[in-house]
Amino acid sequence: MPDVMVEQTALAGVKLCTKEADASMAVMEARLHLVNGGFLPETVETVIELLDADGKAAAVDRRRVSVYGNDEAELTARIYISNPKLWDTDSPNLYTCKASVVKDGKVLDEMEFLTGVRTLTLDPVRGLCLNGKQLKMYGGCVHHDHGMVGSAVFAAAEDRKVRLLKEAGYNALRFSHNPMSDELMTACDRYGMVVMDELSDMWNRSKTFEDHGITFAGDWKQSVASMVDCSYNHPCVIMHSVGNEIKELSDLSGKKLGRELAAEFRRLDASRYVTCGINSVVCMMPAPTVSDPTKADVEEINTVMTQRVNQMGEIQCQEPVIERIREFSEVLDIVGYNYAEDKQLIDLARFTNRICVGSETFPKAIAKNWKIMQEHPAIIGDFSWTAWDYLGEAGIGKNGLQGQQSMGIYEGYPYKLANCGDIDITGSRRTQSYYRECVVGRRQGPYIAVINPKWYGRQVAVTPWSWSDSVSSWSWDGSEGKPVQVEVYGVGDEAELIVNGISLGRKRVPQVSEGDSNAYSTVFDTVYRPGRIEAVLYQDGQETGRYALETASDRLQLLVEDQNGEDATGRKDLLYFMVSLTDEQGILKPTCDREVRVSVRGAGMLQGFGSAAPLSTECFTTGVFTTYYGKAALAVRPVGEGEIHIQVQAEGCDAVEISL
Repeated sequence: MPDVMVEQTALAGVKLCTKEADASMAVMEARLHLVNGGFLPETVETVIELLDADGKAAAVDRRRVSVYGNDEAELTARIYISNPKLWDTDSPNLYTCKASVVKDGKVLDEMEFLTGVRTLTLDPVRGLCLNGKQLKMYGGCVHHDHGMVGSAVFAAAEDRKVRLLKEAGYNALRFSHNPMSDELMTACDRYGMVVMDELSDMWNRSKTFEDHGITFAGDWKQSVASMVDCSYNHPCVIMHSVGNEIKELSDLSGKKLGRELAAEFRRLDASRYVTCGINSVVCMMPAPTVSDPTKADVEEINTVMTQRVNQMGEIQCQEPVIERIREFSEVLDIVGYNYAEDKQLIDLARFTNRICVGSETFPKAIAKNWKIMQEHPAIIGDFSWTAWDYLGEAGIGKNGLQGQQSMGIYEGYPYKLANCGDIDITGSRRTQSYYRECVVGRRQGPYIAVINPKWYGRQVAVTPWSWSDSVSSWSWDGSEGKPVQVEVYGVGDEAELIVNGISLGRKRVPQVSEGDSNAYSTVFDTVYRPGRIEAVLYQDGQETGRYALETASDRLQLLVEDQNGEDATGRKDLLYFMVSLTDEQGILKPTCDREVRVSVRGAGMLQGFGSAAPLSTECFTTGVFTTYYGKAALAVRPVGEGEIHIQVQAEGCDAVEISL
């Protein structure tokens, strides 16, 4: 708990934990930390109220406590809630906790926060259970940045990110690779998103120059305490990860530190499970030399990732590798597997009490991973890299021409985005997001992704994180009469593609049970001719769904759409708008990209404006940016009182003006 300077008895912290809960009764444990900053002893009353969504009292607890002068006191109380509304991923019910310190009818101190009632169980037979019901985590990893807005924390930005991910079907997020903001966890509470919170990307062995590894040895206990304090009252957090792809896990020093970290998390919070994202390939890296410990270690990590990225799964399944990380793995409640899906099955057969999670996986592996998750209760989830695109690790999801100069899996300036997210930095879903939604059963019908015609017949350089450079559009100005490939996503036996009323026939859909890495994705070759394209999915000869696209007209207009949802945060610290180039019917025109200018006047300022172009020299703060596949996004920050006036302009389009 943080030190608090007071002149009277005050609350230094309140922690709530669900001990038991079912439909009729919930038992919560409350721990209050009181500080008497005065010289004289005080006898006060603590009051804890839990209010439901309607503001009605669901439980009230009052206790008397005496505290010496200049002293502290810990108070534990059991709180009982009749007919509780439990928190889960489908019904994220929340209670408002109001805690106060009262003396002679006067409130000396108080605090208020949202929390939830939920239980967790974990075992190899039933897997992970939330409120007694098995939960398979359909998850993704997220970084802390907000693309064009940068790394500053805005409640509305965090809320929007989680809301859009939830709408895309996710029920779990992994915070990569550091503790995230209280605002992000609050959003996860609100939308029903379970969370793997994570401590750090390294321990004592650094990965980059001047990273956390320099100070980790001296501050890890404080970091763990801060992480637990921040996440404790958030029902969304179900796992604490001690780290990601830590280098020294197989060393004696790493084994010792791993035990200490796990023990510290359990001491501070026994209600969550301890895990770690393990990449055995990284663990096999040699220790740094005595003469130059930092340089040797930092340079090697990039070499390993570049040279061995395609063999990570194979290497991690080797007997010596499994044995080297066995001791550390057995410290964990849940073992996280980074790019080692096959190793989960090997370890389940070998270690009786092993419980696994795909803590970091390739986007295209979801079909295989989802299948083995359904077959094995002890494999509790999959976290794809990555759910939301981010700044940095430039180019790991690239599409480029073979033979062009590159930096292995990375790209140099002006490439600035990873370009591997299900959702890009503007908040738009990429085609891979819809593929994943089909695979896990959250989308019943097919989906069409058209590969940019410029790539037809060319050798494309990709990485394991790459997806096809595709858009769900049948508007490709300038490509008339040229060949094009169309991907049809969907779980079924056959897929049919119909172009302008003419069927291209049915094609067999690759199946994950046959080990096909392109399972549930069928590719058709055709010629682009404006009009209408339609995909039909079949199962056992019966149609199960259709999806169609139509070509946009010649008319070009700017479409500016409000993306702020229902303002669930109640704090309008940022306003988002999607800017698109469409026809008069709102059909996107992805090949008409042009420079868009934005101006903000009045009681607002431009916080960021840009597109998801993976390489660009344009700046997010100037108000001038070129669209990418017809889209860009705008973030406006309210300042002061009064109206906000926004103007959006582009060549060949009527200007759009908005007043708020």
